[in-house]
Amino acid sequence: MKYKFCILISLFIILVSCNKSAIHQGMSSDEFSNSISKIPHFAYLNYCFFTDENDIPTVVTLSKDASTVESVKTFKKANPTNEDFKKIISGMTIYEVVELVGLPYESASFGQISMNFHASEGHFFTIDWSEENSQIKVLSCNGPYEIAS
Repeated sequence: MKYKFCILISLFIILVSCNKSAIHQGMSSDEFSNSISKIPHFAYLNYCFFTDENDIPTVVTLSKDASTVESVKTFKKANPTNEDFKKIISGMTIYEVVELVGLPYESASFGQISMNFHASEGHFFTIDWSEENSQIKVLSCNGPYEIAS
């Protein structure tokens, strides 16, 4: 009985310590920033896009005041073709786009909300967004553009 109790306590300690390092809803933005400090990521508006240490594409949404993690969504790894970008329609959410074509890698615009996404054929597409009810929605998908070397 004594050994079972020790094993249960040990498992509890392991589980608690694992949960502290995992990114989760309600986590402070400081804790989140520290947890991804060594992972390449792209932060834009209140979203953060990255592939975690297990190679899983992830989108973290921060609260409006950017103080806490509002949501954490993971996706299958994408290898989008130019044809996949033709499936993007006005009104889609960032999550629907990431599910279809993967994570964005940059924003190269001023004065408008837009993000660039890679296609497998060596092109990139720019998606323009509008902000509605604290969510961004697709306005248009433009491309393909050649990636400059």
